[in-house]
Amino acid sequence: MVAINGISRSKWMGWICAETDDDRWLQVDFKTPQEIVAIEIRGTGILPQFTQNFKLAQSENGLEPWSWYGSNGDPKIFQGNLNEYEPVFHCLDPSIMSRFLRIYPLEYVIYPVIKWELYTCRKDLLASIHSSRAVLTANDTLPTAFQVPGSPRPAIPADILDDVTTTCIRIPPSGQAPGEVKIQLEGHMKIDFITRVSLLGNGLQCNDQHISAMVQESKADSCSGTYKLCSVAEGVDECRVTCSSELHAHQMFSMQISLTIPAHTDARLCEAKRVD
Repeated sequence: MVAINGISRSKWMGWICAETDDDRWLQVDFKTPQEIVAIEIRGTGILPQFTQNFKLAQSENGLEPWSWYGSNGDPKIFQGNLNEYEPVFHCLDPSIMSRFLRIYPLEYVIYPVIKWELYTCRKDLLASIHSSRAVLTANDTLPTAFQVPGSPRPAIPADILDDVTTTCIRIPPSGQAPGEVKIQLEGHMKIDFITRVSLLGNGLQCNDQHISAMVQESKADSCSGTYKLCSVAEGVDECRVTCSSELHAHQMFSMQISLTIPAHTDARLCEAKRVD
């Protein structure tokens, strides 16, 4: 259930707040407390209208007082969109455990417009695929190059996290755009210092020449830090990616995996699974 305050809504353009409204926010009620681990926002996707930065607040009962997400009672200001069509993704470290959540747009272009997606801790991993300057997440339809011929429906990033080995994404071989597939996995560390992910599919080349991976090693703030190379080894019907870092159990990690496939090879990635 979504509550709105002093705003108008458009089915196609998202949540649009009146420019003269000084107390503008968008609120969601999860009905039960949920652990929120990430947020993604977009602009209209049509007109040059978008929110440039924002802040978050939470409440257990939807009543005052609301608590800012930040430190020492001060709200954290999140970077918003740079244009109307490219999404911006933020992992939340620490995560938010709450029934009610509000987003407050601050600076904006023309109108404070928001399309948002909240990620809860129901899945072990979150996946996004980077292609031609676009970041595709969750249920976004992937470009034609990633579609498996004969599939009953278009491939989406969530296909590699659904525990179903028959839903896959195609990895275009060298010589075909985009030439290299970049996948980002987000999740919580299960143990200190080590993260392991198993890649299952067909035609994958389990070596450092064709699969490279990096994991976030240290953080100055949420979703930023230095990256460290991971090791890649061939397992039983899988490619095993092992990453060491300075992160501890329950902290958020970010792993970037790049896949290249030899020319004239039919390769598919069907699952990315945690094995630690």
